[in-house]
Amino acid sequence: MVLEEVLELRNVNQEIFSDKNIRVIFENLINKIDTDAKIRYENLRIIIYASSSLNLRIIYHYFNGLSLMKNIINCDIVNSSDSQRHFSNAEIDEDYLLKPPINDKLYFISPPSSPPEGWKPIQEPRPIIDEELRLALSKLIHSDKVELVSNNNNYPSIVLHKCEDSKSIFPNVKPAKTFMPPR
Repeated sequence: MVLEEVLELRNVNQEIFSDKNIRVIFENLINKIDTDAKIRYENLRIIIYASSSLNLRIIYHYFNGLSLMKNIINCDIVNSSDSQRHFSNAEIDEDYLLKPPINDKLYFISPPSSPPEGWKPIQEPRPIIDEELRLALSKLIHSDKVELVSNNNNYPSIVLHKCEDSKSIFPNVKPAKTFMPPR
């Protein structure tokens, strides 16, 4: 929660709304006290009385701004015969504002410098290399074909053949140029 001082003026002098020069003078007076002050000009219609009321709302953050604001609103720029002033503290609820996400998965983003408690390294078994396949590949270098599994009643035979040169299978042909289709 953020507390802000709010000064609300009702039924102020109409020249603030119509004359830009007076509005600039008024805003300069406010900004001398608090450069972060926000001024909202509102032209509200009050339905109960069926009359329009010109309202000003000034939100300021200056600690001693209340007494200085009272001096400003008593000046001729703001004051009219039936003007009303209301000072209050506005509580701004920050729950509706966007916030960065909570970092609850830091372990997955960056592992810790030391392993967690109870962690033990796993001994991986040596990779299985089929010696028959290794022998067949070494024979293939010297001959054209090698029979890995001979033909029996239940299974067909498996024979490795040496591949031809890739250039003879796929000749170096450039594809024909085509035009781009109309858009």
